[in-house]
Amino acid sequence: MIFKNILLHNVDQLLPTEDGGFAMLRAPLSVEAALCEQGKRMNRNATGVELRFVINSGTARIKILSGDIYVYYGSIQAGWQTSKFAGSSEPRWIELPLDTERMPAFERITNENGLLYSPKVVRLILCGSNPVIYDVEGDVSLPSAEMLPNKTLLAYGSSITHGSISLLPTTTWVYQLAENFGADYLNKGYAGSCHAESEMVDYLCTLDFDCAVVSFGANFVSFSTEEYEKRARNLITTLCTTHPDRKFIFVDTTYQASDIFYGEEGKIAQFRKIMSRLIAEYGFANAKYVSGLELMNGTWGLSGDLVHPNIKGVNAIANNITPIAKEWFEL
Repeated sequence: MIFKNILLHNVDQLLPTEDGGFAMLRAPLSVEAALCEQGKRMNRNATGVELRFVINSGTARIKILSGDIYVYYGSIQAGWQTSKFAGSSEPRWIELPLDTERMPAFERITNENGLLYSPKVVRLILCGSNPVIYDVEGDVSLPSAEMLPNKTLLAYGSSITHGSISLLPTTTWVYQLAENFGADYLNKGYAGSCHAESEMVDYLCTLDFDCAVVSFGANFVSFSTEEYEKRARNLITTLCTTHPDRKFIFVDTTYQASDIFYGEEGKIAQFRKIMSRLIAEYGFANAKYVSGLELMNGTWGLSGDLVHPNIKGVNAIANNITPIAKEWFEL
């Protein structure tokens, strides 16, 4: 999505607001309408949303309502004095001058380390709920294709994919995985509402991506195993048959409360068995099953809610899935 010469990454629709701004939707309004109330809220969450642009001269000014905003020059996080604009409950202008003094150093760091993004690309990585953009001023332009990674990883899942307890947008397992094998990312994590509605599945098929990781199951604890299997079947068959030239990894739930209290008799364990069986049953050449227990297994990786991984658990997921993804996606 393009807005006044800046790229709104991971945004699929702008919706006018009463005060003259534009709400940023991660999936179109037509898809949002089919989601549960939590899903509707998550569709307007900033997970995976970035403002990307090049400052040609002078100072860029952007009027925005958002939670915390993290500043990156390509793959390089800005210094501590300028690395974050704190969240605000009111729209405000943020200003970013062209950093001509440090740009040669940024270029060197990027080239010496083979970093993914050109440092000329300013990336404002958003956090929080209901981000709204109002205006852009200054000599800015869209980044060219050569300034960005040439492959894209799509991720769909629940709050663990969304980034809960990850502390920063760039420490989610999705971001880490994409960076580990040199890809851009589309994070379609929907905390508390990853229900694989048919409208959502069809929407995912329309996106431009090279490979995908689908993490599925944690948000189905209130569903029957029959409904879980029904939706899992549609998810697997639709993605794999719509894009036979792209590879998918289907992951189920990492270790959590259900495993502590119910073990193999718990619903989460039943979901794992269903997902494993379905992938084997269909035998799609472009589908691979990975148990969530291969990625994070044990109480050591849990936060206090006994569901979400702590930061060690998040890092373990990223580290454990990286070699699997590199081999399967042939990257």
